[in-house]
This record gives sequence, C-alpha cells and structure tokens, in this order.
Amino acid sequence: MSKPTADMGEETVVTEVCSTHGKYAARQNVVAGRTFSSRCPQCVEDEKREKKAVHEARRAAHIKEIIEQASIPARFRRRSFDNYRAETKEQESALAIAEAYADKFEKLLGHGAGLVFCGKPGTGKTHLAVAIARAVLRSGRPVRFTPVIEALRTVKETWGRNSSMTESEAVNRYVEPTLLILDDVGVQFGSETEKLILYEILDARYRNVRPTIMTSNLTEEELADYVGTRNLDRMREGGGAVVAFTWTSYRGNVHRDEGLPPVEVQPAPFSDGEGEQ
Repeated sequence: MSKPTADMGEETVVTEVCSTHGKYAARQNVVAGRTFSSRCPQCVEDEKREKKAVHEARRAAHIKEIIEQASIPARFRRRSFDNYRAETKEQESALAIAEAYADKFEKLLGHGAGLVFCGKPGTGKTHLAVAIARAVLRSGRPVRFTPVIEALRTVKETWGRNSSMTESEAVNRYVEPTLLILDDVGVQFGSETEKLILYEILDARYRNVRPTIMTSNLTEEELADYVGTRNLDRMREGGGAVVAFTWTSYRGNVHRDEGLPPVEVQPAPFSDGEGEQ
C-alpha cells in the first residue's frame, strides 16, 4: 500500500470489470474527493502493441519510399556485405573498411566523412558502395545512388529553354540526401564545365557536412587530377578514407555465385501464357 498524501487517500486494490477482458485487479485512489481506478492492464498492453505496430508500419513505408528514391540500379540492388566474395587480404581489408563505415555511419555523419573506392574495373567497388547504402537506408536515412555521367546530364539539361527544373534545383537533388554515391567518376569526358558541376556538388555537400562515396576506375592520382586534390583530401576528413582496389576483376566471382539473391521480377501482364487478343 502507498502512503497517503494531503490530497490523496490511501491506495486500495479493488476488482473492476473490463468490457473486453473481464475482471482485473485495479489500483484505486481518492483524489480531492474523486475516485480514480487504474485501467485494465491487458487493454494498456494492447494499446502499446497497436502503437508499436503503427510505428513499425510507418517506418517500413518510409524505408520503402527512400529505397525507391535511392535509385539503386536493379543489377546492384541485392549487393550486400554478406554476398561480397573476399578471397584476398586486400579484399578483406576493403570489406572491413566498408563494414566499419556502415557500422559507424551515425558517428561519421557528424563529420561528413567520405569514402573513395578507386582502381581497376570490376573489382567490387560498386558492390561495397551499395552494401553501405543498404545499411544506411535501413536506418531510415535517405541515400541517392547516381552514375556521375547521369548527374552531369541532369544538371546540363536544365540549361535548355523548356527545362522543368532550374540548375540549382538539379544540383540540390545531389546535395540534399544524407549519403550520396557517385558511381564511375571519370568515365565522362571531363570537360572544364563538367568538372565545375562536379566540384559544385562536392563542395556543397562538404559545406553541409554530408558524406559522399565515390567509385572510380581511375587511380588515386588520376582521380585527384579529375576532381581536384582539395576535394579528394576532403573525403579523408573526419574518419574518411581512400581505398585502392588493385586486384583482378571481381565480376567472375559474382557470376559464379549462385547464392546471390535474384532481383524481384514483376509478372508479365499476361502471365498465364495467353496474350491480349
């Protein structure tokens, strides 16, 4: 029994009847001449479960929405840390760096720490970048994946008279997400105009403390020449890193990996084999 106060009488236990769950033991107090009884504990638990279910459903819908907005290509959508094939010490090191980045992302986020995966083509750079993206998306943070050539095209298309977007709006598409993955940096022509667009995106993200991951088939020296030594150095700040992928092509391992989950394919409009007449 609890001790009575000036305004509250002694607590008693009485039997109450819930219209849903029947009899239950209720704690009863008298406050300022009014009697208050505790609610049915099962009703309280049911409400908690219902609120949790609503919260989880909203979270699931939010994550589904940001996954769709992330624009990860179908070919890479199922890439994860679990199905990355690390067969050399160098690959194991790259995997460990990527996993650590994903695990500590919330902490690194405060410093805008970036990652650069550069080196030979087909060595799993995009695979690990997407694996990080999947982990960040599951935390509810928005991510945008884009080939650099596509980002540059999007910005340049705003220069047309009939463009539905301004140049600033196009650039902001790549500045706003919590994490931006710029894939295949350096495959484009590399004109001064394109370098300026890329610099504007990277500089805006740096100033807004938003992490960026870049993948490139260029060497670190070639990449510094392309994006600028200053931008590359900024990627290392706050716990970021530049990782060189120097081993032979990884794609053969992916092709042989039958355990890699297939991409979900939507059924054809006439899946029963009968076409429209």
